Amino acid sequence: MNDLEELKSLIILNNIPSLGPVRTKRLVEFFGSAKNVLQATEEDLSYVEGVGPSVARNIVMLKNKIDVRKELDMINKEGIKVISYNDDEYPMMLKYLPDPPMLLYIKGELKKEDVISVSIVGTRKPTSYGRLVAEHLVKQLAKYNLTIVSGLAYGIDTLAHEFAIKNGLRTIAVLGNGLGVYYPIVNKKLQEKIPYHGAVMSEFPYFYKPNKNSFPQRNRIIAALSLGTIIIEADIQSGAMITAKLAAELGKDVFAVPGSIFSKQSRGTNFLIKTGAKLVTSAEDVIEEIQKLSDIVKQQVFTKKGLKEDTKVEEFDEETKKVLDIILAEPNGIHIDKLQNISNLEMTKLMNILFNLVLAGKIKELTGKIYIPIQN
Repeated sequence: MNDLEELKSLIILNNIPSLGPVRTKRLVEFFGSAKNVLQATEEDLSYVEGVGPSVARNIVMLKNKIDVRKELDMINKEGIKVISYNDDEYPMMLKYLPDPPMLLYIKGELKKEDVISVSIVGTRKPTSYGRLVAEHLVKQLAKYNLTIVSGLAYGIDTLAHEFAIKNGLRTIAVLGNGLGVYYPIVNKKLQEKIPYHGAVMSEFPYFYKPNKNSFPQRNRIIAALSLGTIIIEADIQSGAMITAKLAAELGKDVFAVPGSIFSKQSRGTNFLIKTGAKLVTSAEDVIEEIQKLSDIVKQQVFTKKGLKEDTKVEEFDEETKKVLDIILAEPNGIHIDKLQNISNLEMTKLMNILFNLVLAGKIKELTGKIYIPIQN
């Protein structure tokens, strides 16, 4: 961000526990900037939808108690980049979340080709079978040069990151805590290693410690960042199952590795397959199912150097052509709500189509979910 005062203000808002991304976004949009939010009176703050008197009181009480300088010093010392929702570098796929993070703390680098990614998650206590499957799938996925996204937790997450690095793939770790906290502590070296092979990222303040709510919150980012999610061993009640649910709600493909009917770690994956997830035994099962990946592989435009700059996906289905035609008829831009009304498409389906059109270089997304055609 270019405006240091605005960044400081966003960091303060991000540190206020009772806010969260939805309320923060509403406040910033209502008052025009984070700086204006902090200058508003308790009464004015309470008028914003979803805020109310108690949250407004918290903002006024806590805004001067947060040590922004300490956080900025550590961010600068550790070479961490902080980007906001309105920055150009903000990952486009996160904007399709109903509650996108207002701030992202990133150590390492997010690259354009990272949009061609899959997430791999699973149990914290994998069996020897689960370990073998993780190694097998990542090794196979390596030939497609995908980015592997996971959550740096014990077990399958750790294996996904380690095997990605071992096979020369980029990997993104999304944390359920701040970047200044190592959790689990045994992954400290891995957390420090990943930025050289991708990025470690979090929406939480630098010193934020994990809690029972922060991991499910983290999981929505994992699901949103990737084109599909692979679950390798998971019990019915687990964080991996939450990620699978969130991915499905976002219209993403969910894949599950089948396991023994006698294994607790396979109860979740077997249930997912029974209820509609795609059974996966090889990387090809994933590639063939995700249309975007299939297009790239068929056209042989994805190489070890990443997505070629001149890539253009010209073959669209009828719904995609319909959406593109609507946007082409609005050279000054069209809001997503109007686009949905005209196209009569379900929102999740529409968002996936828009993502594909942006990736194909046909349209551009502006601030506020406004889309304009790109003239070639």
